[in-house]
Amino acid sequence: MKATVFGAIYIGSYEVSLKIFTITRNGGIKQVDHVRTRLEIGRDVYAIHYIESDMLDMLTNTLKDFKQILEGYKVDAYRAIAGSIFLDIKNREFILDQINIRCGIKVEVLSNSERRFISFQSVVTRDEFEQFKNENVALVDIGGDSLQVTLFSDGKLLTTEHLTIGTIKLLERLSVLDISVEKLEKQMEELIAKEFYTFKRHYLSDCKIDTIVFMGEYASAFIKKIDKKKDGMTIPSDRFLKVLNKFYLKNVDQIFEELELYNDHDMLVIPYIVLYRSITEVFDTEKIWVPGTNISEGIAYDYALGRKMIKSLHNMNADIISAAEYLAGRYNAYTEHTLRLRETTELLFDTLKKYHGLNSRAKLLLEVAAILHDVGKYISIANGPECAYDIIINSEIIGLSHIEREIVADVVLFNTRPMADYEDVADRLMRDDYITVAKLASLLRVSNALDRSHRQKMKKVKVQIKEKNLILTIETDEDMTLEKTLFNSRVDLFENTFGLKPVLNEKRVY
Repeated sequence: MKATVFGAIYIGSYEVSLKIFTITRNGGIKQVDHVRTRLEIGRDVYAIHYIESDMLDMLTNTLKDFKQILEGYKVDAYRAIAGSIFLDIKNREFILDQINIRCGIKVEVLSNSERRFISFQSVVTRDEFEQFKNENVALVDIGGDSLQVTLFSDGKLLTTEHLTIGTIKLLERLSVLDISVEKLEKQMEELIAKEFYTFKRHYLSDCKIDTIVFMGEYASAFIKKIDKKKDGMTIPSDRFLKVLNKFYLKNVDQIFEELELYNDHDMLVIPYIVLYRSITEVFDTEKIWVPGTNISEGIAYDYALGRKMIKSLHNMNADIISAAEYLAGRYNAYTEHTLRLRETTELLFDTLKKYHGLNSRAKLLLEVAAILHDVGKYISIANGPECAYDIIINSEIIGLSHIEREIVADVVLFNTRPMADYEDVADRLMRDDYITVAKLASLLRVSNALDRSHRQKMKKVKVQIKEKNLILTIETDEDMTLEKTLFNSRVDLFENTFGLKPVLNEKRVY
């Protein structure tokens, strides 16, 4: 079978890169070329929040060169992505327009969660990741403006946390010149340790990390100082630390000479060394795995997985559900009521396929909303819906985009609060997304109304559509007076949305 040739362009905080891959069903994804240019976009953005004309010229000239390389390889497809640094650029729309006009390249700007998920895919979809399915694993993705830690336990994703510690931000805050790593050690490690000990106290109080998976610049180079054949394999953490410690007495020139990276001269190597060492020590882990992938591989994996060109043993949807369950557990909201609610919403969703017209992704979002619908009560019973909205919108659920997280948060909010008019939420929802929220919230409302007492009185639920009625027949041996009394007050949104009237019937079983 002919290989698909794919190009991945990534515009980051301090580098613009192009990688060319071949993709085949049997051979998987293989890199055939890598071109990169150092551009300190992040420094300008952090300082003035604009990309000025000189930087724009350098960026577009680089992308023009990349376009020629893509044409030379006769790629079947390519994708250009800009990192979350672009979200802080005040003239972003004009910059993207100029890139399109000058280079003929349309660049997508990703939120932090979207960008991290793409990198995440390039690791967890690899067969080698299966070796850690019975361990506690921390996947650490280090970037210029921030880093992200994703925890797995026994193959299940627990949580993802975003920390505003990035290599560029560390250098900017310390305003350092070309000095040895040793002189920066205490300053940087104090900043890093504060954040990570807080993270460890909140999320690792009852478990120990067995393996750290590092994603970031230079990690593979450090691994190869141990064994040139070890790239992509696990190594003992003490050997990894021993290599890093060697560089604490060297300056940047000496570091790059030692790593045999003669074309680079970049102060960012210093915060990378400090971050790798500090995180390894704080987590007190046994092993380190450096898969040697980054956002570019993630873009290629995303393309191939979306077109079913490769298969993965890893279930991304299961990760999303697992993360939602963990979040609900943290707020004491994962109960028998939640389990029953999930079953009922799924039944309603499947029964009403011809009426809601939503896809399987929307069904996943509804399940996440059902899992998280009560998290706000941990903070305030009276203002539970609003608190739940804040918790969901500010939580990183890896695998959900920002807009998907917004949809889930709004479904939970409007589960008990009156559905807002579109004009009142137009600043955060497109019209199609607003309609999706209304449909999912109406399904959640009806399901929730069947268990208002939270006592799971239902033995079985049967759903039928007859003429313009949605008939819900409940088999129970308990008193359903509360549910019947409150049911009609909870179904107005459903009736207005689908043009069907929910009707509750009780079937006594003894």
